[in-house]
Amino acid sequence: MKSIERNEIQPLLLNLLKQFKIYSKKHDFTFMLCGGTLLGAVRHQGFIPWDDDIDLFVTKETFEKLTQIADENPYLDDENRYKILVPGSKDYIYPYFKVIDTKTIAYEKNINKKYAIGIWIDIFCLSYIPENEAEYMKMFKKQRFYKNMNKLQIAGSFSNPLLILGTPFLKIVQIIMSIFGLSSHCCIQKILKLDKVESGNIVGNVHWPLSPKDRYKNEWFEKTVKLKFEDDEYDVPIGYKDVLKSLYGDYMQLPPVEERVQHSIEAYYLNN
Repeated sequence: MKSIERNEIQPLLLNLLKQFKIYSKKHDFTFMLCGGTLLGAVRHQGFIPWDDDIDLFVTKETFEKLTQIADENPYLDDENRYKILVPGSKDYIYPYFKVIDTKTIAYEKNINKKYAIGIWIDIFCLSYIPENEAEYMKMFKKQRFYKNMNKLQIAGSFSNPLLILGTPFLKIVQIIMSIFGLSSHCCIQKILKLDKVESGNIVGNVHWPLSPKDRYKNEWFEKTVKLKFEDDEYDVPIGYKDVLKSLYGDYMQLPPVEERVQHSIEAYYLNN
């Protein structure tokens, strides 16, 4: 295997995004840039310089449609290089879609290497959420609980010597959790089932929120406009300025250097 250098990550991600755009046109659905990718489009007309991921939103209707399409055939292309991982599938450890490049593999810090997948982009469901603050926070705390339980279940392949010493104890904890219905698969199913609100004025990321602020007025997403991202244009919510202000505050201001962090991944090209 050949190591993937840091400066090669963004071109690989951009290619995944382009492949997904072609796929979306083929199957007649839309998606929107979100999170740091939306911020990058607005502030940098492309990637945030130090960023190493791509985040997208699809509506609940599209989420269900994409699940059905990908269950029938998970590949985006005829060569079977680009693959959609469907939330709720066996051995898949996240409650949202990932589109991966199967010619690569990426190891995440402190996650068991048996769960390693190719370089990916993330696709989240934009769902209706409770308008009542107390109801929302109850749902958010449940999501955090199952997210943390899942994190325990998929932990492993540590590099820190102190964490390595605790591996036998961790394995015992994982077995006990599974006995009580807290396997990774069960945790993901519990998170997916939190998405129960069928309509309303507030939408957000139920399955994997960045924070309690990851919720917005529905009217901000009722239409889309196009913004430049690198060498192409992509849909973003019409209220993208309000979305970014809600998430980041003064979003045009660059963060301090010490906060310009990347994901901790070790990535390689596969020899096939």
